[in-house]
Amino acid sequence: MVRLRNRAAYCASTGAVAALTGRWRSTTCARACASTACAPGTTDTPWVAQLVEERGESLDALAAREPVGRLATAEEIADAALYLASRGAAFVTGSQLVVDGGLTAA
Repeated sequence: MVRLRNRAAYCASTGAVAALTGRWRSTTCARACASTACAPGTTDTPWVAQLVEERGESLDALAAREPVGRLATAEEIADAALYLASRGAAFVTGSQLVVDGGLTAA
């Protein structure tokens, strides 16, 4: 398993976004700000490739652990964010759109 160093700030900010958007039923901010968030899974980016390489693993090994057998593409995450910014999502609030290939459901 890939274990990453110095992730405290990343984990704290991710948790804060989840709390502020109502993922854990903390909907005060969601009601006040009509907030929503996109929660991406592991995405095939240069940053992820570098982190995996630093650990001596491969992107293929990382992808094999994903329920759908691959990493997300940046375009897939962008499409989800575009949806949340569109008129089609005008009534979506107080939630997160989880785009993780089934990882949190597994």
